[in-house]
Amino acid sequence: MVFDTHFIERVRIARLFEVVVSNPAVLGVGLEENTALLIHRDRMEAMGPGMAIILDGRTISQSNILEIVTGAPSSIENMTLHLMSQHDIFNLKKMQLEINNPPKAEV
Repeated sequence: MVFDTHFIERVRIARLFEVVVSNPAVLGVGLEENTALLIHRDRMEAMGPGMAIILDGRTISQSNILEIVTGAPSSIENMTLHLMSQHDIFNLKKMQLEINNPPKAEV
């Protein structure tokens, strides 16, 4: 996994896309300000008022990352993006998101 913090405020999503498309086996995680992930065994739980973005490159079918020149935009097909908010859980074994916001007790 690769983590990037202050993700939304500093508009770093393109940088995280490039890291994941260059290393599709790596899970990219972007954390918004005031957001954390509690990682325990095979699960990550989002905590705090912001959001976390998870990029999974295992399904990428093509990109132009090897052909572009510095500063040019990149193109990526079939990258999976998960958007987590507080109480959501990402299962690292199944690579699936369980949406729990709002928590069942508050519904």
